[in-house]
Amino acid sequence: MAVVIVQGASRGLGLQFCKVLASRADVAKVIATSRRAENEAALHSMQSQFPNKMVLINVDVTKENNIKQVVPKIMEESTGKIDLLLNCSAILHPSGKGETSLRDVSFEGLRTTFETNTIGPVLTAKYFSPLLLKSSGLFGKQAGKKHSGILVNLTAKVSSISG
Repeated sequence: MAVVIVQGASRGLGLQFCKVLASRADVAKVIATSRRAENEAALHSMQSQFPNKMVLINVDVTKENNIKQVVPKIMEESTGKIDLLLNCSAILHPSGKGETSLRDVSFEGLRTTFETNTIGPVLTAKYFSPLLLKSSGLFGKQAGKKHSGILVNLTAKVSSISG
């Protein structure tokens, strides 16, 4: 059975992927990560529904040391391998609102957006790739065939599907 990590799991696309993956019979474990995964009510509710399947781990993808430090815990929870890594963490604008005019653009805002949307997924892939390489190919269209884990970087301009 497959082990899956959903990075950016606290809302939007990541949260919906957690719901779908946790309900699948071919998924043994869903490791849901985000900056505050352990404090998110929606993830706790899902963990109650799937107590032996859902694991919540705080990871801030804008801090390389944080990603590096969480690898041993993920190794323990994943039994040393990951079959699917979904990077869904992203922001449109640090204000939490939609796009702004050029007058409102700031260096810090651009840096935060770039760190979250670009650097974070690359560093996550860097530190989790040894676990992806140990995958037994248990997930995907060619389940059971010899292949390493699957890495998906996914975001949307507006990813909230909760209404």
